[in-house]
Amino acid sequence: MKKFAIVLISLLIGCSDDNRMDVSINGEKWNVEIARTAVEQQKGLSGRAKLSPRTGMIFLDDDEHIWTMWMLDTRIPLDMIFFNKDWIVVHIERGAVPYDLTHISSVYPAIGVLEINSGEADKVMIGNQIIKN
Repeated sequence: MKKFAIVLISLLIGCSDDNRMDVSINGEKWNVEIARTAVEQQKGLSGRAKLSPRTGMIFLDDDEHIWTMWMLDTRIPLDMIFFNKDWIVVHIERGAVPYDLTHISSVYPAIGVLEINSGEADKVMIGNQIIKN
């Protein structure tokens, strides 16, 4: 299995409440929502008109699996960063198109997905590395 040589080391650096967490990506602080329940994960960022810079949504599961996402009712172009149980990024989907019904797959088993504004993955990543403090 080919993997990107990208590591997401330690995502959680602080929780502001049960539905948000602060993360550091290459030393830059981000505040992301946590989609914990099946309902929250199904809804995701759909229906939102904008996503502020350095914010996003993280989807986590207890077990690795192939994630399948789509952009139904999502108005914001997104970058999706899929990572496995070892916090190694296994796939980055850049520039997911709003309202597109095409399925976006993690390609390899992943334990989670971080969704951020389209283009932000390239702006904050050195190569393709995400590092948590």
